[in-house]
Amino acid sequence: IIEVILMELNVNVEVKILKPVKEVFEAVADPEKMKKYFISNGSGRLESGKTVVWEFSDYNAILDIKVISVKEDEIIFLWSASGVETKVVFSFIKNGSDTILKIHEDGWNKDDEGIARVIEQSKGWAQMSICLKGYVEFGVNLRG
Repeated sequence: IIEVILMELNVNVEVKILKPVKEVFEAVADPEKMKKYFISNGSGRLESGKTVVWEFSDYNAILDIKVISVKEDEIIFLWSASGVETKVVFSFIKNGSDTILKIHEDGWNKDDEGIARVIEQSKGWAQMSICLKGYVEFGVNLRG
């Protein structure tokens, strides 16, 4: 008997940021702060039930961000950055006086195209999380 188990395709990125949860959370929820390390422009703050627009001028992309839920330690939204709508969860975990940020994204088909999209999104979230760390910990404006 041969059994093939197709695992879920998802992205999981984790980074320790040497700042309190509230500060890291604000750097993600506030588009003015996000413009320092991730987006070119944002139409508004991430709030439950709201749709905001993120612009990425270096990729000539404009994306709708459909915010499902915003809590003090978690942000959940839907977007189509990879070409299909996926769900993204940012979890902000207190670690002493620091923060563990976990980013999880899922929703791709279990096929070659889905695998390629997961690989690209993994790279993107890894880059974003390191840029966020540089901005929050050291005030480095990587979009300036």
